[in-house]
Amino acid sequence: MQADHMHVHVTRHPKGDEMSVCIPQGRAIRPAQASAKLGIGLSTLWLKAKTDPRFPKPFKLGPRTTIFLEHELDEYLAACAATRQAA
Repeated sequence: MQADHMHVHVTRHPKGDEMSVCIPQGRAIRPAQASAKLGIGLSTLWLKAKTDPRFPKPFKLGPRTTIFLEHELDEYLAACAATRQAA
């Protein structure tokens, strides 16, 4: 049986303090994949991430690696579709 969440231990620099982070399991996708999934450009993806409070927030895995969780993007699309149907 697969768990709904996984625990990740992260070391923060420069002190080296450790903290435990719980993130939902699912597919992590890079920004280019996320923009392709949504049918928008990368600049629009970043604009939405910064200005739309409903839009899933990305997070950094490293200094040059940012990801989105695919299931959060799916939930965002479903919420947009539901809003459209209600109008």
